[in-house]
Amino acid sequence: EQRADPWIWKGTDGTYYFIATAPEYDRIEIRAAADIASLRETEPSVIWSKHPQGPMSWHIWAPELHRIEGKWYVYFAASRADAIWDIRMYVLENPSADPLQGQWTERGQLKTHWESFSLDATTFEHRGQRYLVWAQKDPAIRGNTNLYIAADRNREKAEELERFTSACLPSIYFHAVVAQELLAGAIDRRREQLIEENLVAPFERRGRIVTPSFTAW
Repeated sequence: EQRADPWIWKGTDGTYYFIATAPEYDRIEIRAAADIASLRETEPSVIWSKHPQGPMSWHIWAPELHRIEGKWYVYFAASRADAIWDIRMYVLENPSADPLQGQWTERGQLKTHWESFSLDATTFEHRGQRYLVWAQKDPAIRGNTNLYIAADRNREKAEELERFTSACLPSIYFHAVVAQELLAGAIDRRREQLIEENLVAPFERRGRIVTPSFTAW
């Protein structure tokens, strides 16, 4: 009861692990049970508590528990006691087979392209590739947060992607219709400029904008 942002992870042995925002926003705790119904009566185990000051000292929100490559990870949001709305994403790690045992280590802030309000990080794997999804405020976009997704590539995969892109570069074009649709969908002039400068302009400089004419194919 009184737990916002609930998250349940089912272990390979059938154990259900429950994690959520504590009502005092001051700690992260996990419950474990053989079935979901029993989680209500299970005593929670506190695995981490907020700092007295500085980063991770206020608003401990929305923790998620994940098992990745033999280790446990908790993604969560937190702010500072002296700046309570400077919400950022952080990570804890535990190599133990049981997330209620072993030592949880702080792995620091989960960095993105911007140093801005961010929270609700989650992760999943699809066809051998791990992805991160999160909500964040882009300073260039007016309004609240947006959802973002990014692929987690190691150095080997990044180099492989670079080789593939380089080999295919002479064949990469950008369709004029797609460019216009992106520009038309821009919510403000600032966003339109970003699309023009960072996406359309590089193709224009290389003469790689494809027109709708069939002769262009």
